[in-house]
Amino acid sequence: KGKVSLDRLKSHEKELLELYTKYQDSWQEVLLVLSHDALAPKPSRALVINRPIRVGMDVTFASIFLNGQDAVQADLDSELLLKFVMAFGREGAFYLGGPQRVGEPGRVVHGIQELEGAEELAP
Repeated sequence: KGKVSLDRLKSHEKELLELYTKYQDSWQEVLLVLSHDALAPKPSRALVINRPIRVGMDVTFASIFLNGQDAVQADLDSELLLKFVMAFGREGAFYLGGPQRVGEPGRVVHGIQELEGAEELAP
């Protein structure tokens, strides 16, 4: 009960299921636009902000977030990792972007104006 048997589906039902599976990760994405130039050959830079993947931070996730999941070996300072974990603790909410560049290090959207390396998104 509650399972789909692919061999029992009609061809149009299989097609619908394939389309659903293909687009389930991008349907109704909410984007935070970081930059836009209507005359630029490349599309705008934006972050997907409505696909939560977890709440809370641990050292393993901090390493993936700071290095990117495609990083083979990270050489991060353990003190930096612990500070990052402590900054978010069990409260931080994390979202999966994509579909491009998902293996790169994550981005932090915050309200700390004086944070080193921070870039203002909106005045």
